[in-house]
Amino acid sequence: MVKPRPLFLSDISDIQKFSRWISTDLQIKDFSVKLSGSMLKLQFDTVENFQKVQKALKAKEAEFFYFQLPEEKPFKIVIKGIHTSTSLEEIQTEIEAKGFKVLRTNRAQKQVLTPVQGQPNTFNKHLEPIPIVFVDVEKQDNCKELFNIIGLCHQVVKIESPKKSPWQPQCRRCQRYGHVQSRCSMPFRCVKCLGQHKTAECDKKPQLPNASCALGITRPTTKAAPKPRKSPQQQTSREVQYPKTMIIPSLNPRNHPP
Repeated sequence: MVKPRPLFLSDISDIQKFSRWISTDLQIKDFSVKLSGSMLKLQFDTVENFQKVQKALKAKEAEFFYFQLPEEKPFKIVIKGIHTSTSLEEIQTEIEAKGFKVLRTNRAQKQVLTPVQGQPNTFNKHLEPIPIVFVDVEKQDNCKELFNIIGLCHQVVKIESPKKSPWQPQCRRCQRYGHVQSRCSMPFRCVKCLGQHKTAECDKKPQLPNASCALGITRPTTKAAPKPRKSPQQQTSREVQYPKTMIIPSLNPRNHPP
């Protein structure tokens, strides 16, 4: 049997009182507690005990986060070649008619820049849909049969598994890595001012650009960029007193008048 993933808890001042609460009030005997930096790492033997403690901590509004259980993860697919005018409801109906339960559908979009007339180097940003749809399906034994489907909504499509990202997920609530916002009860952390509130609710204004940058006075940032020529006042005393080329007269006395 696969053990559930650990649960990470913070702001615990009395570890013995906390352990007695789990063993006595929640009637859970088999668990372990390990220090992980400033957090407590709780490990349980069964999924039932994990979910029991999770619900109890949510009721107490404790500060913790956890990872999604393997059996709770949906089966993800990518539908390529579906026309952008096809509604997501129609795609969901077609997939559910084949015996699968759709949890979520999302259409992929790309960012397009359009130049503003009369304003050079100024663009408007907008999103345009592309013929790709992401679908989350509830896990079941025959989920891999979805890859054999070659037609949806009378259109020839190709169904693949999504590419795995090489980056760890980052929580949009506490800004820690390794988990997501939907499974986090830690305090909010703003990425603009580091305050304990949502980033979207931050009142901090964006920083103004440097005055030299606004005037177009910038320094080269790469070796390939030409260096600015030094003025005579910027030259060092060594460069002024000792030029690179010096003319030394001949020491042969025959070349000089008597």
